[in-house]
Amino acid sequence: MNINITGDGLELTPALQEHVKERLNKIERHRDQITQVDVVLSVTNKRQKAEITMVVPHSPDINAESTTDDLYISIDEAVDKLSKQYLKMKDKAMTLQRQRQEHDQEESEEVAE
Repeated sequence: MNINITGDGLELTPALQEHVKERLNKIERHRDQITQVDVVLSVTNKRQKAEITMVVPHSPDINAESTTDDLYISIDEAVDKLSKQYLKMKDKAMTLQRQRQEHDQEESEEVAE
């Protein structure tokens, strides 16, 4: 997984970068096909915003953002939102796969009769 972290209006400290990577590694263990994650951290009018875009092959990109007074909380909330969306997408894909398998099995049973 390739993680790109950029700062808009703030200096990226090693602690911030490590926090982002640590939080994103929790999502990566769900599935290793995540190819790229783009993280944009910004500050405007004392509001700290984290925007995350995750690229998964053969699926639409997943986006999440959060704005709070603390950048670390914004990162945590955005990663939590991203994780929920990712698991929902994964569950939907698994459901479709099961439905296709059941449909194929029914067709093969009809042909056998």
